[in-house]
Amino acid sequence: KILTTVEDLMITGNQIPLIQEEKKMNEAINYMSKKKLGSLIVLNKKKFVSGFVSDGDVRRQSKKNILNLKVKDFMNKKPTYVDKKMLAAKALEIMNKKKITSLIVSSSKVKNKNIKAIGIIHIHSILGAGIK
Repeated sequence: KILTTVEDLMITGNQIPLIQEEKKMNEAINYMSKKKLGSLIVLNKKKFVSGFVSDGDVRRQSKKNILNLKVKDFMNKKPTYVDKKMLAAKALEIMNKKKITSLIVSSSKVKNKNIKAIGIIHIHSILGAGIK
């Protein structure tokens, strides 16, 4: 368990909740519900990560009419990334420190703006694996 990496537990492929930044928030909320992870990774036209939307972001803005906004006008433009080789325990530590439940997994160090999401890691996956 101590040596379990993010890559061992991350959600991949068609299960990753990806959405284009030009979509409307009403569509994004429906898609978020369908994927059942409580979050969306937002992509630009070139399929690079441009932001992140969590169900908490949506709930905190529920008194405002956000449904007709574009995702790019609502999203968190500085999401938190982790490398697939990071230990899952370290990812859990980051989640607890930042009070978040999901992290975007990238295959390379985050040094430029052209980041591809290869997965997403959710706190339930880490805790379910018995990692504390």
